[in-house]
Amino acid sequence: MQLTERQRHLLRHTFLDYQPTSGFLDNPLIVNEADGLYYWDTDGKRYFDAIGGIFVAALGHKHPRVMEAMRKQMERLSFAPPMHGTSDVTLEFVEKLGSVAPENLNYVKAYSGGSESVESALKFVRQYWKQAGHPNKFKFVSRYFGYHGGTFGAMAASGTGKRKSPFEPMMTGFVKVFPPTYYRDRFATWDECNRFCAQMFEDVIINEDPETVAGVILEPIGNTGGIITPTDEYFQIIREICDRHNVILIYDEIITGYGRTGNMFAAQTFG
Repeated sequence: MQLTERQRHLLRHTFLDYQPTSGFLDNPLIVNEADGLYYWDTDGKRYFDAIGGIFVAALGHKHPRVMEAMRKQMERLSFAPPMHGTSDVTLEFVEKLGSVAPENLNYVKAYSGGSESVESALKFVRQYWKQAGHPNKFKFVSRYFGYHGGTFGAMAASGTGKRKSPFEPMMTGFVKVFPPTYYRDRFATWDECNRFCAQMFEDVIINEDPETVAGVILEPIGNTGGIITPTDEYFQIIREICDRHNVILIYDEIITGYGRTGNMFAAQTFG
């Protein structure tokens, strides 16, 4: 697309995620409209949105029922301070989410985005172990090529080195293992590869000392690694490992949640 002088000037004063503005100016994209499965840029060119924004527009853009619900809520209450209380619509959300979530997930904390949610999940796990009498459990095991967000804790849990390098050094206490795709050419079958890679979580936890490992965080389907979809057995093995060593398992379902794997959550799909 062609930039106007005004757009070029404003872009020079705008921060972009994970890319320098100078490079973006050579190949810009400025969208100004979306509807259904499509975006339009300021030149009127149409783009097919194959991933729902960044996996957030599960019902497409400008869905009439979503827009009407947002309009009604904005007319009634646009903000309720979460530090001092809650709102009636938040309680309705808790009830609705609880009705579709796996049965043993029955506590809800609402956040506005993925990075913020992951950051808070990491904090929650560390706080839980301190209050439960295990103050030395602070480490997290995650995967190379995984992506959990752009805030510092979420970046430390992520395994995408190129995105993290401008902000290093990262927070300590995060240990990585490789996803199944990294070893797929070294095994006769995909099932064997998945068993081996799942077992690596236990090897790492034991070597780090289970009394220092607070949690395991992973995406059920890894986006940045190439839509990595392990076997059902892979997740079952990791679940058993976490239970055996008293480690909390966090599923980052920013991408897979709300029906994208057939069930409402991938935790239900993969067990």
